[in-house]
Amino acid sequence: MKRTSITDLIASADDSDVFRIGFFLLPRFSMMAFASAIEPLRSANRLMEKTIFDWVIASENGQYTMASNGVEVAATTDLDDLTKCRMIFVCGGIDIQRHCTKSVISALRMIDRHGVSIGAICTGTYVLAKAGLLEDRRCTIHWENRDGLMEEFPDLEVTEELFEIDTDRITCSGGTAALDMMLHLIAQAHGNSLATSVSEQFI
Repeated sequence: MKRTSITDLIASADDSDVFRIGFFLLPRFSMMAFASAIEPLRSANRLMEKTIFDWVIASENGQYTMASNGVEVAATTDLDDLTKCRMIFVCGGIDIQRHCTKSVISALRMIDRHGVSIGAICTGTYVLAKAGLLEDRRCTIHWENRDGLMEEFPDLEVTEELFEIDTDRITCSGGTAALDMMLHLIAQAHGNSLATSVSEQFI
């Protein structure tokens, strides 16, 4: 199956489209990274005075997911609904190996078969690697996990960049780097002027 690049996906949108993004939260995910990814989308909608981005939140249990800081976030949809998104992000955090279950891997492979572009925030990159979804693609991960990822998956091309986009995969190193990643996507979809205005909202 031909891979659809992130660039092609964004270029196929027009101003009347609502770009739907899914967030798949894993237990003990990084709240900082998640907030840094979702807040630019909210701000872009506010500045444009219309909904240009929409998002849904899913979890393995379909209910709540507790972040590493103890705050619980409710799922707004089920895993099957992520197949209707243009792009999804797996949001990881602490002890990612423990939360990389067979059902999580199975769900991601199912979503991939539907042609959805799949990304990862913070340690979510490990889950994509475990699912075999990073073959022949560059990726990045939180700096604390970089050596471990390279040791377990020696064939991966792991960089030290804040985020990496390679065909239909986009990975982010975590923390506030997710803000940089989303500003880039906003700029690609709706221009540098909007991305700059969003950036200024967070200064």
